[in-house]
Amino acid sequence: MVDYSKWDKLEVSSSGEEEEEGRGARPVVHRLDPAANEELRVGNLTVRSKRAGQGEEKPSTSEPSESACEISASAKGEDQLRALSRNGARCGSYLWSQDRTTCTLGVIVPRGSRASEVGVELSGFDYLGGTKRATCLSVVHRPSGTRVGGDLQCPCRAEDDDLLANWELKDLAGSTEKERVVLVELRKVSVADNVVVWWKRLFKGEDEPEVDINSIEDRVQGGGQSFAEVWNEAEKMFKEKLRKKS
Repeated sequence: MVDYSKWDKLEVSSSGEEEEEGRGARPVVHRLDPAANEELRVGNLTVRSKRAGQGEEKPSTSEPSESACEISASAKGEDQLRALSRNGARCGSYLWSQDRTTCTLGVIVPRGSRASEVGVELSGFDYLGGTKRATCLSVVHRPSGTRVGGDLQCPCRAEDDDLLANWELKDLAGSTEKERVVLVELRKVSVADNVVVWWKRLFKGEDEPEVDINSIEDRVQGGGQSFAEVWNEAEKMFKEKLRKKS
């Protein structure tokens, strides 16, 4: 049986009352006046009174504003577009970029596009010193009728792994229409040691802007760099060596 007799000695006092000496062993309840904003300190513990309805501040759970989201998405989109046209150009429905060893074509396609709807093809094959090359590229998105392609400014490698179509389909960051982009990577053909060929255009013709290769971001000034003319000259020299050996 529970003994409740100890509660008979419970004393209730207001915060202004003082405990009488010698009653320290008896339990005492202190009532804090909410209107007085009182504090009660017990050792290292501090208890504060609160008015009705007063509570701790809660962390905000509100979502970012629509305008803030739009600005963030726009910034991400611009960053991706800049990356997709680095050392290259933006050309309407497609972009292209390049570094020392590769060129990458980015074809913009509608939202919801699937990889099974995309066709990527290299053609116009020839050989140079045992290296198989392609001179034409075609990218097609069948449902929308989007077609990008033509004769490449310079040949690209077309070995078996290249013919498997080194490409991917991903979302285009920041696109208000939720568009996607087909990225096709082309490996540049090296015609001589320490020669880097920077392409002025991805495709031959005047339909896309020409890149000023003298101001390319990734180009290191000095030896080992090349204009498009260097490509042609090196290729002619290589073919001449092969002709003399035959």
